[in-house]
Amino acid sequence: MKEIISTIKQKLQAASDPEVKEKILRLTSGAKCIGVKVPVIRDIAKSIKKEYELSFEEARELFDILCVDKCREEILFCIFLLALFPKKQMTVTWQQMEKWLPYIDNWETCDQLSCNIAIVLLHADENNFVKLMEYTQSPNLWIRRFAAATAANSNHGRHSYPKQTKEICDRLKDEKEPMVKKAIKWALSEIHE
Repeated sequence: MKEIISTIKQKLQAASDPEVKEKILRLTSGAKCIGVKVPVIRDIAKSIKKEYELSFEEARELFDILCVDKCREEILFCIFLLALFPKKQMTVTWQQMEKWLPYIDNWETCDQLSCNIAIVLLHADENNFVKLMEYTQSPNLWIRRFAAATAANSNHGRHSYPKQTKEICDRLKDEKEPMVKKAIKWALSEIHE
């Protein structure tokens, strides 16, 4: 696993760009990052999966290890890597994903975790809405945003949960944080189209 982690870090570092980093820092409120564009991170995830013939379990283990540093690119890499296993994603438990939430510290990683991982789990088991309701009371603004972003994402495609989305937004009605308020507006727009 050490060799894989070292290779991931090297590839991300080699793809970093100071101008991209500056732009990301402006857009993500100072998140820890090295400056790699999302399409490049996706390509690195694909190449690592192929090069090391990674299993889904190894991808989950990488997420557990890499998220601790709170580096935007490493977290996005792990999210995109797990998304490369669409039939296995439902084997991630909500409790497993919940362990990653404290390491989310910007809107981009928050929303990507929501739309690539949480939404799969939510569609598989609507009882997970109970957890989203609980997250609306979190002292962590990114976990509150995660609740609203996941509610927004829950209304895409064949799925629609307007009642649950409205309830989550109602619980966040007194929200002061701009990043959470934006996600609430997004969620409400998804049920009023």
